Amino acid sequence: MKGGGEFETIAESFYNQGVFTPRASGGRSEEFYNIDIGLKYNIEFNGSSLVFRADIFNVFDWDGVTEQDEVADEESGVASATCVLHKCLQRGRGVRMGVTYDFGL
Repeated sequence: MKGGGEFETIAESFYNQGVFTPRASGGRSEEFYNIDIGLKYNIEFNGSSLVFRADIFNVFDWDGVTEQDEVADEESGVASATCVLHKCLQRGRGVRMGVTYDFGL
């Protein structure tokens, strides 16, 4: 407690129906994983090079939760209906392809 009888709040806490609650007291979110692969094929000829690239992100297309709603009370003091619901999932599988040519100047 602070000198004036007020509770000291910290960034890792919130109020849930008027009760001071430490963060993660409702449980922790699951771990999530991501595996990315990059491929590159280089062709050299006459002092120049041609490079083909492909990057695959989230190869196994996992959909782990990356963020949850942590607002326990609405501004009116009513319990939030969306508390601990998923806000963000990891991005799905994605591919980026490219070609570069070096003139060898």
